[in-house]
Amino acid sequence: MKFAFSFLVLITLFSCQKQRKFDKNLWNSDDTDDRISYELRYEMLDDLLMKYNLKGKSIQEIEKIIGKINEKGHDDQKAQDALIYTVLIKWRGIDPIQYKYLNLHFNDQQIVDSIFISERKGL
Repeated sequence: MKFAFSFLVLITLFSCQKQRKFDKNLWNSDDTDDRISYELRYEMLDDLLMKYNLKGKSIQEIEKIIGKINEKGHDDQKAQDALIYTVLIKWRGIDPIQYKYLNLHFNDQQIVDSIFISERKGL
């Protein structure tokens, strides 16, 4: 009985987690509805990070894998430059309440040396 219950809980947990294989065309899709929330990107994020070794790649190599860069930024904490891809925006009505970003920091040689997901709360 415990085994059956545990099995059902695990199945439920895994079925609730959406995951999609990384697809460069979908990632860069101009689908207006998805650009509001970037859910497709969020669903592909794990596959992208697991299958492509982004660390150690040049900016040009990253753009060949992922596509055009959303933003170039600067992280004051690490004093490095970063490639920043929006991967999720959650909304409450018309107000954004949460943002998630894929941050690829690069060094002076334009090589990615660290990768992390950042989160920012909206209004």
